[in-house]
Amino acid sequence: MSKQQKHALLDKNSPTFTLNNLRFDEVTPVSDSGFGLIQNTYSGGRVGVAVNFFGGINRLLYYGTSPMHLPNVLFKGDSTTAYQRCFRAQVVVNGDPYNFEFTDTSHYPFGYKSHFAIPERGVELRHRLTLLNDALVFSVEVLRNDHKLPLHQRFEYHDHCFNGAPGRSHTDWEEGVTASGWVMTVKNVIPAEKWKQLQNEVNQLGACNFPLALHQGLKEGSIWIALLGEHSLAMKNTLSGRKYFTGEEFRRGEHAHVLLFASSREELIPRAMELQKKAFTFVKEKEQDYDRRLGKTPQFQTGDDVFDSMLANVPPTLKTLVVQDVRGAARASSLGYWVWGWDTLAGADVYLLSGQVDFARDVLQFYRDTADAKWGVGHQFTTDHPPRVRIPMAFSAQFIYAIFLYQYGIHTGDRSLWREFYPFAKQIFQSSLNAINERGMGEGPALWPDYPDTCGHTGSDISIFNNSIQYQGIRCIEEMAVVAGDQQVTEKARQICRRMEQNFVSTFWDEKKGYFVDSVNSKTGKQRPSYPAHALLWMTPFLSDLVGNEKLKACASFMADNHLSPRGFLPYPRWDSSFDGDGNQLGQIWPTHDMFVTRCQAIAGRQDILEAWIKSSDWYWKQLTYIEGYSVQTVNDSGTPDCAGYKLSFFGTKTTYMTFLTGCAGLHFDVGGITFSEGLARPLKITQLPFRKAALNLSLKGRGKFASKLLVNGKPLVGSLKIPITLLKGKVTIVHERTEKAPSYPVILSLFGAEIRKVGVDKKGCLQAVVFGNTPAWLRYYSRERAKVHFNGCEINGEYDASTCEGKVLLPLSSEVATIRVEK
Repeated sequence: MSKQQKHALLDKNSPTFTLNNLRFDEVTPVSDSGFGLIQNTYSGGRVGVAVNFFGGINRLLYYGTSPMHLPNVLFKGDSTTAYQRCFRAQVVVNGDPYNFEFTDTSHYPFGYKSHFAIPERGVELRHRLTLLNDALVFSVEVLRNDHKLPLHQRFEYHDHCFNGAPGRSHTDWEEGVTASGWVMTVKNVIPAEKWKQLQNEVNQLGACNFPLALHQGLKEGSIWIALLGEHSLAMKNTLSGRKYFTGEEFRRGEHAHVLLFASSREELIPRAMELQKKAFTFVKEKEQDYDRRLGKTPQFQTGDDVFDSMLANVPPTLKTLVVQDVRGAARASSLGYWVWGWDTLAGADVYLLSGQVDFARDVLQFYRDTADAKWGVGHQFTTDHPPRVRIPMAFSAQFIYAIFLYQYGIHTGDRSLWREFYPFAKQIFQSSLNAINERGMGEGPALWPDYPDTCGHTGSDISIFNNSIQYQGIRCIEEMAVVAGDQQVTEKARQICRRMEQNFVSTFWDEKKGYFVDSVNSKTGKQRPSYPAHALLWMTPFLSDLVGNEKLKACASFMADNHLSPRGFLPYPRWDSSFDGDGNQLGQIWPTHDMFVTRCQAIAGRQDILEAWIKSSDWYWKQLTYIEGYSVQTVNDSGTPDCAGYKLSFFGTKTTYMTFLTGCAGLHFDVGGITFSEGLARPLKITQLPFRKAALNLSLKGRGKFASKLLVNGKPLVGSLKIPITLLKGKVTIVHERTEKAPSYPVILSLFGAEIRKVGVDKKGCLQAVVFGNTPAWLRYYSRERAKVHFNGCEINGEYDASTCEGKVLLPLSSEVATIRVEK
């Protein structure tokens, strides 16, 4: 370095660490100056990494075939200081080393792309960190090298960054195992006493008469780690344990070094050979796939660039969590969890709305094939290959699988998969029957929270959370049983649904509080005075048939008074004995309940709370965070997400997407098509929304449950807020403008589980429709006065609420086309 260059370097300011300065004018978040965040996390499948604001790695994990009861984080840096170097990426310019700095930094779910210029050396570089399923790829593109100086990639590593644990050991870095690079082997063995304790839990029942564990996974296993150069990689060791790995010289072009993880030498070596040849190709393919998927998935215009970016990045974020070598398996977070059942199975609409149909099919197969013979669908899985069920779901909660299967059929229109997987869905149904009482309620501890005994469950429980899942699941089973020709299951499912509709509200509704209780004692029927925001796990519109709008409005009022907080909704009111009962989940905001909360608020017309949900979502995404939970043990705000930059919950990430579509856009998908309802008043546009063979472009605005304008491809639809299925083909443009002003004629508000094939209002003001359904379906309609409802010419009785002018009647559909007429 010349004297002039040294002076230029001395005069240069230190890197500026401007935090949370991202811009969102494009879908991909960008920081013009610096890294832009306190930290961000990225995932590639089995690997995950957290990167600090100064560019250093502070967490690096890998899930291989090693014991799940030892820490999955293998290397740790420091989140506050750059002193610790955990594979710190650097560039050597003519013998002088530089840490990479950050300008014009794009943040992807799988890594970053940034620029670093050294004007005094005439050098400008584009550097990346890209995560693959099993590897971190550090790549450099030479954009300028005016003086054709020799360049090298270099990595600085401190030995104390290795995350040791009892039972964990490792070798020194060894050369010669791979063609070009250095290899460390990690041995993980659970200590004998710990293993004995774990084995004692197997097949033992816990506090709520549910298994503590069915399997504990592996007792021991190895991890092979290789740091690979393109052709050569030199290592310089020091007495302090500081190591420098330096790649070969280059002056132009594109170059990549790889940190690879494997579970065996046999797995490592061929993969290392492949990556040494194709690493940069994989990097470019990753970015191209991201751009391609964004171009094909739904696009959102909400008037809020931050929120639009948050929604658009949900599908590619989910894709980075998919374990590429285990079909149908996905990690539950970017940094910290392995495979969890409900994280993958709940909110399946997102896969189907974003083109991940093949993955959805794989999920159905994975959870069927891994199910325990006695206990059924898995909730937590081991790290065996293939994974095994460690903890199963409660039986009534296993209906999540049936709901997923149903959603696959309604979104794709492909019901052949129903027939293929129906036997397993039937098995879930039959396994649950022993736990369903004479009132139709499923008994057993709640699927969530993890420790239901901390909110009053004893093992003699009827959980509202579980039963909300059960009802939706059995409605789905009923439809699929008809398609499968299973009359016995059809009839049994129908009977249980009718009993649940009769008894659900009376079982759980606390008249004094005007809200639902968390659970009741299954032996005495006594309600337990805890009031969860997650009372109903809203996954299908069938819940509107179980709980009427007036009760949902009351819920909205209770939640506004007792659950609302600055960053979302409390799991329980602060005065509730269950609040923070476990010192963890029950003192946190969870996206789990957002679909239920926002649906209630939309029905109640609480635009202020819907807007507050958008604002809270913005706050998280400005720090590129999809939350699992957000701690609210104190009344005042903490100032930062619990894990800034984390994509912590596969389920939570999906919930953000579906909460917007259901609670804000007011869209409801079922076997019969799409229904519109109350939602966010501000103008919203959604394009490229797939549904079966249609691509929908939606324009939505206004408040209220009625439509002042509902146009389908420019033609007005009168008399129904459900779009006839015959209109949902090809490119479809729908304009829905809501109003609170009621029409003079009857209107179908909902008919979930059945198709409307034709609808209109005659000159006398009578509503007429042609419908089809395999199963009985609840018709909810508006009429200024009590109306007569005719089904195939015969009058049928139903309910009518004069205060809301809403009627409800069960149409006795049974695989038939029928006519209905609603006369004023």
